[in-house]
Amino acid sequence: MIQAVLWYTDNLKPKATLEEHTSLITDVRFSPSMPRLATSSYDKTVRVWDADNVSMIFFLNDSVLCSKFLFVFFSLRVF
Repeated sequence: MIQAVLWYTDNLKPKATLEEHTSLITDVRFSPSMPRLATSSYDKTVRVWDADNVSMIFFLNDSVLCSKFLFVFFSLRVF
């Protein structure tokens, strides 16, 4: 199972495990303005997560769009 783990920064204990990808996770990006994060993977998907509720809120399955999505949405602070 491929997974990313969210940790509490105050006590360094795990908050949740994100287990939707089927291949190695290649990148994680955090939104500077909202409790959102995105993970990308060799499975050619990007998944956007709500960090507070630990739920996936968006899924993109296109290798070309995935890299552009990560750059545009998290660089320009759209979230």
